[in-house]
Amino acid sequence: MLGGFPPNAPDWQEAVVAPAARAMEVAAQEIYQGAKRKKKAKADAANPPRRGTHAAESVGVDGGGQPYPMMLCHSITNLAVFAGLFGLKCFERISGWTNVLFMAFTPDLHEYYCSTVNSLYEWDASQQRAKHLKRNFRAVFSVFTTATFNFGPITVTFPHIDFGNLAILIPSAILRHSNVKIQPGEHRYLFTQFTPAGIFRWDINTAASTSPQERARRQADRAVRWQEGVKMCTIWEATGGH
Repeated sequence: MLGGFPPNAPDWQEAVVAPAARAMEVAAQEIYQGAKRKKKAKADAANPPRRGTHAAESVGVDGGGQPYPMMLCHSITNLAVFAGLFGLKCFERISGWTNVLFMAFTPDLHEYYCSTVNSLYEWDASQQRAKHLKRNFRAVFSVFTTATFNFGPITVTFPHIDFGNLAILIPSAILRHSNVKIQPGEHRYLFTQFTPAGIFRWDINTAASTSPQERARRQADRAVRWQEGVKMCTIWEATGGH
C-alpha cells in the first residue's frame, strides 16, 4: 500500500521530506566518520547485509536472542545522534502519519500492537534493573518499538523477506520485496518502523507461563494463530484487498 502524505499537508515535501533527508545525511556523517566507516565496511564485507549495501542502523527494542526484550546496543555517541533525529518534528510527523494509516487500514491489528507493546513497557517499568526500555516516539505518534534509519545515501534494497517481523500493511515476513533503483546522482534515505515478532512471542509465552490452564490454551491457539491473524486485517477483507 502506498500511503502518500496527509491531504491537509501541502508543506509535506518542504517541511517533512526535505529536512528529514538533510538530517539523515548529517547524522550519517557523524556516525560513519573515519575509522568507523572503515570498520563497518570490513564487517559488511565479512557478512554481506541481507537487505542491501547501504548503511543502516536499527534503534529501539530487540525481540530475540536474549531472556527478555532489551534495547539494541549502540555507543553513547550514536544514541545521542538517534535521539536528535527522533526529536525532530519532521520524523514525528512521518511516524504519526504512519500510525494513522495503520489504524485506518487494519484497526484490529493496530489494537493488537497497542495492547502488546503497552504491556511490554508496563512490565519493563515494574522490573528492578538499571536500564529500562525506551520508546522512540511518544505512544500517540507510534505503536512500534523499533525503527531503522537507512542512511544510504543510495538506498536500493535487495529483494528480501523480513522473517522476524509481524505483518502490518504488507506481510513482509512472507512476501519478498524491495524498492526500485534510482537515477545516477540521486540520493535516497529511508526511515522504517516495525515491532519484532519476537516481542509478540515473548508476550504470549510470558502469559502462558502463569498457569497450566493458560499454557494449554496457548498451545491450542497455535493451531489457529495464522487464521486469527488474517482476521485482524478487516479493512482489507471489506475492500477485497484493493
